[in-house]
Amino acid sequence: MSCRINVEYREVTQEEIDAIVEDERIIPTWIPGTIIDLSGGGMRILSKVKEEKDSKLQVRFSFPHDISG
Repeated sequence: MSCRINVEYREVTQEEIDAIVEDERIIPTWIPGTIIDLSGGGMRILSKVKEEKDSKLQVRFSFPHDISG
């Protein structure tokens, strides 16, 4: 689906992945961006930060209720 949706994301560290523990003391830094493609194979995010290939990201966004245009 070709789209433009505002998004915030952050890189998730391997330690966070391994722990799988919610820790309220960790305050993540979210990076603003725009989803420019969303499909079954993933999503493309446009931002001012270049992430490394295969980085693990946590994203948060609101999906529009009416996408009919």
